[in-house]
Amino acid sequence: MISNLIIPIIVLVIIFYGLKKKVNIYDEFLIGVKEGIDISLKLFPTIFAMILAIDILIKSNIINDLVNILKPVLDFL
Repeated sequence: MISNLIIPIIVLVIIFYGLKKKVNIYDEFLIGVKEGIDISLKLFPTIFAMILAIDILIKSNIINDLVNILKPVLDFL
């Protein structure tokens, strides 16, 4: 039950804090959204490349082969 209330409580605390400090909450929210979108667009190529590389490694069974090669050594340790 508490886990369902944490995010709404945090949002309400932020809203009340902004009202207390007399900040235009909506404008600040829009600025934050714009910055978040900019960061997401900058990170997208890197995340896409990582997902693609991991998918290639999984489908090529290189990870399974590496585990099979290292298994005797790791079992000994």
